[in-house]
Amino acid sequence: MILLNILFFILCIFTKVRYKLITMSLAVVGLSYHSAPLELLERASVNNTELQGAFAYLSRHPNISETVVLSTCLRVEVYAVLADEAGRGVEHIQKYLASSCGVLMSELNDRLYLLYGQVSVASHLFKVAAGLDSSLLGENEILAQVRDAWTAAKANGMSGHQLDVLFNFALRAGKRVRSQTLISQGPTSLSGAAIPLIAQKLNGAKGKAAQANMNKVTVVNGLKDTNILLIGAGHMAKGVLSTLKRSSGVNEIVVANRTKSKAAGLVKNITNARAASLDELGQILNQVNVVIAATSTSKTLLSVEDFANVKVGSRAEAGGINGAKGKDSMLILDMGMPRNIDQNVEKIDGITLLDIDDLSNFAETYMQNRLASLAQAEIIVKESAESYSSYMASRQMDDLIVSLRKKAEYIRDSELKHYRSRLGNLDAAQLSAVDALTKGLVNKLLHDPIATIKQSVDSSDDKNAVELLKSLFGL
Repeated sequence: MILLNILFFILCIFTKVRYKLITMSLAVVGLSYHSAPLELLERASVNNTELQGAFAYLSRHPNISETVVLSTCLRVEVYAVLADEAGRGVEHIQKYLASSCGVLMSELNDRLYLLYGQVSVASHLFKVAAGLDSSLLGENEILAQVRDAWTAAKANGMSGHQLDVLFNFALRAGKRVRSQTLISQGPTSLSGAAIPLIAQKLNGAKGKAAQANMNKVTVVNGLKDTNILLIGAGHMAKGVLSTLKRSSGVNEIVVANRTKSKAAGLVKNITNARAASLDELGQILNQVNVVIAATSTSKTLLSVEDFANVKVGSRAEAGGINGAKGKDSMLILDMGMPRNIDQNVEKIDGITLLDIDDLSNFAETYMQNRLASLAQAEIIVKESAESYSSYMASRQMDDLIVSLRKKAEYIRDSELKHYRSRLGNLDAAQLSAVDALTKGLVNKLLHDPIATIKQSVDSSDDKNAVELLKSLFGL
C-alpha cells in the first residue's frame, strides 16, 4: 500500500504544478544610410549627453529588459531584449526614434527596419561590427563605436546577460574579420579617408591615375604648406590626427576642443601641433586654410557670422582647391553628425564646404581594393553567428534542464509532505528511504528528457525539441 501511494505521488509530479519559462527575444530597430537621408539621420543621432534620456525612455516599457543604442554618423539602431509581447516593445522603440527625428510615426515607418530573432539580429550586428554594412567597406571606426555603445549601456545598467553575450561575440567577429582578411587595407574609416580627400582637393587630383597615387600624395606632399584646424578630440578627430602625423609638409596643426586639456593631450608629442579652446576659433580661422570639424556635438560650432572677419583671399600659399570658387581658398570638411558647420558657409566666396556625404563618396574609390576580401569576410561573419547561436542554444538548454529539475524537486517535496499522513507511522530511517526512493524515481524519469535536451544542442531541430519539451512538461 505504501509503495502504491509513492507511485501515485510520482505520477502527480508532472501533472499538478505548471512552471513557465519566460521567453525573451532579441530585436533591433533602426535606420541607416541604406534607408534614410542624411538630414533624417542627423536628427535621429544620439550623442553621449542624450544617452541617459534615451535609456530612461526605453526602459519605461515593461517588455523591454535590456537595450543598447548604437548611434554613428550613418546609423541609429536600438538593440533590445524583449519579453513575450514583443510587438508592444518594438512599437515603443519606434516611437522613441520618431520622437528623436521630430516626425510622426507614419512618416518614419518606411525608413525604419526591424530585425527580430536571435539569428537575424546577431548576423546583422556582426556585419556592422566587421564594417561590412558601412558606407566605407571594412572601416575600422565602427568597431570602436560598437564597443562604446555597449560600454555606455552597461554603465547605465541597460545591458544584461543576453546583450553582453551578443556584443562580446560581435566584437570578436569584427576583430577576426580585420585580422584574417584584407578588408581593412587602405583608408578604412571615414577619418582615415578625410586626409586623402583633402589632399586630392588641394592638388586637383582627378581620375584613376590620381586614385592609384593617392596614398603617396597623402603621405609625401599632399598637404604641403597647409595650416590645419582640427575641431574635436574624440574617436573621429584622433583618427584624422593619426593620418596627419604620417603626412609631411603641414606647417601647423591646431586641435581645438571644448576641453582644452583634452586637446593638449592629443598634441603633446607632435612638434608642429598645438591645442586651443573653442573660444579661440574666431582668431584661429585667420591662421589656417583647412578646417576639419570632427565632433559629436549637436551644436553648430561655426556659422556664417564667424567668417565675417576671415580674409579668405589672403592665403597666397594655400594653392588652388579643385572645384573651389577662387584660387586662394579655404577648404572645410564637416565630419560632424549632426553637422558642426552652418551649411550657408558654402555660399561665402572662396570657401569650399564638404560634408560626410562627400567623404563617403570619396571613400568609395577604394572599394575595389577591398571587394576581393568581401566573400571571405562574410564567411567569417557567418561562422561567428553560428558559434553565437550554438552558444546561446547551449545556454537555453542549460536553463531548460535547471527549470525541469527545479519543477520536479518542488513537486516531489510538496507531494511528499502532502502524502506524509498516508504513509503511516514511519521512523526516521524509513522516511529517509522514502525520500531517497522518490528522488531516485524522479531522476530516472528525468534521465531521458534531459538526455534529449542535451543531444538537441547539436541538432538542427533544437528549437523544435525545446518547444516540445516545454509543452510536455509545462515549462
